[in-house]
Amino acid sequence: MNTPIKANNLKVILAATDFSAAADNALQRAVQLAKAHNARLELVHTFDSAPVMPAWGDPGGGAWIGEKMFMDGVRDQLERVRNQLADEHHIAINANLEIGPAHRQIAQHAAASDADLVVIGASGSSGLVQRLLGSTAQNVVRSSHVPVLVVRLPGDKAYANAVAATDFSDDAMRAAQMALQLAPGSNLYLVHAYESIYDNALARESMEHEELERMQVKDRDHAVDQLQAICHLLGGADAQANLHTTLRVGNPDQQLDAYVGEVNAELLALGAHGKTRWEAGLLGSTTQHAVSHAPCDVLVWRRPAAD
Repeated sequence: MNTPIKANNLKVILAATDFSAAADNALQRAVQLAKAHNARLELVHTFDSAPVMPAWGDPGGGAWIGEKMFMDGVRDQLERVRNQLADEHHIAINANLEIGPAHRQIAQHAAASDADLVVIGASGSSGLVQRLLGSTAQNVVRSSHVPVLVVRLPGDKAYANAVAATDFSDDAMRAAQMALQLAPGSNLYLVHAYESIYDNALARESMEHEELERMQVKDRDHAVDQLQAICHLLGGADAQANLHTTLRVGNPDQQLDAYVGEVNAELLALGAHGKTRWEAGLLGSTTQHAVSHAPCDVLVWRRPAAD
């Protein structure tokens, strides 16, 4: 396992909004993090294309709201949100209106603005994450070469409890490290969830009970050693969180969902994919499940393009 790079403050945070209540939670969290890190906030609203619609009060007539009028209205709304946040929280905010597929525009703007983190809501009334989830936040994670924070909970308070799920890959290590950045002073629970060798039908058929038991113990001992190594790498003298480790045996998706509830975690951090470079374009099944179903905010660490 490689020694992680030194954690630095976030400098630029991109927050996507569709003006829904869910997006408001994401904006709250983005603002909280921007204030904590003295970061600039890039506020982005995207839509596939500007609709043409009947003017108010003339549904059957010939008066139409064209693209320019529609965009001017949305831009004004975005500026009002920007001004309110800037005045209330005294942080630097840029407002950006983009046309095109949401995940592509978010990824492109994140790259152009050198964003360190993308923040999006986990559901939305007008479609950012309707276009994102199921079509989705997974698309944002796939397209972005920047870590993505999917927000489900109100974000006005700092995280108190965070879970970092690990399969001992470099991506999972970086996700745990970034969880420390987002949740300094928190309880950080490092968890490795894995299925027992007894759940492997082929192993049960081909191995004696004693051999299965030896393999079970070996797997557990290896996992304990790996968790302790991660604690050592994360924990140095300047560690800013209380570190805890645990092993969970069973279906990883189910185990993570349950564990997040048990420790009242507001944040779950994972790597986007597993250990091999071949998987760089894929989103792991556990990460997909967490993005769609975890009962808390989800941080997905994505390998940079040049990494």
